[in-house]
Amino acid sequence: MKLGTDSVLLGAWAPLHDGDRRVLDIGTGTGVVALMIAQRLSHQVGVSIDAIDIDLPSIEEASHNFEISPWSGSLRAVHTPLQEFYPDERYDLIVSNPPYFVDSLKAPSLRRSNTRHTDSLPHIDLISSAFRLLKEGGRLVVILPKEEGEAFVKDAELYHVGTGEGMRLALRRLCKVSTVSHKPPKRYIMEFILAPKGEILEGCTEEYLSMNGDDRYLDMVREFLVKVS
Repeated sequence: MKLGTDSVLLGAWAPLHDGDRRVLDIGTGTGVVALMIAQRLSHQVGVSIDAIDIDLPSIEEASHNFEISPWSGSLRAVHTPLQEFYPDERYDLIVSNPPYFVDSLKAPSLRRSNTRHTDSLPHIDLISSAFRLLKEGGRLVVILPKEEGEAFVKDAELYHVGTGEGMRLALRRLCKVSTVSHKPPKRYIMEFILAPKGEILEGCTEEYLSMNGDDRYLDMVREFLVKVS
């Protein structure tokens, strides 16, 4: 499976804290997001990053990429659907570049369809997993196209209402990404925090990022790029 820009954006932008020891990458594909997080947390001791995917060839590829990386001791690839994943401990951070096509024409390849369409990973399952898998105060960071991102924000912030959950997912940061500065944003990168219902939180911080002609984007991804002679 080819490496996409969305994965690079997610791996570079996701806010990290000094206390982040347990991280989960949902729908890891080739493992690039997990690898980027491992690189960014390499100064910390005791980091454990689990990367799961429903696609066995992707998990095999991710496992190989993990083994030949400098952070192999921190990374683990697991072949499993999210809905059947029950780890022993909760996570400080969950990251995901999930499927987002709902009703569009599917690709001939089953692997490509599973990667791009929500059949195997409905967004409501991703949201409910955050309540099940995150520690209190843990964060969920997701990248989606603009319209799907707006719908995801509403679903995430209302999920606890219908379930009676004592916790809620609150949007903390939102990065609106455009290909060039004069065009509307194409992608939303969102950070949610799992917090008790009654806890008063600061409002959401919004930022804008252009991928063409914006030095901030180049600075953000520079440490992950290599020159090929």
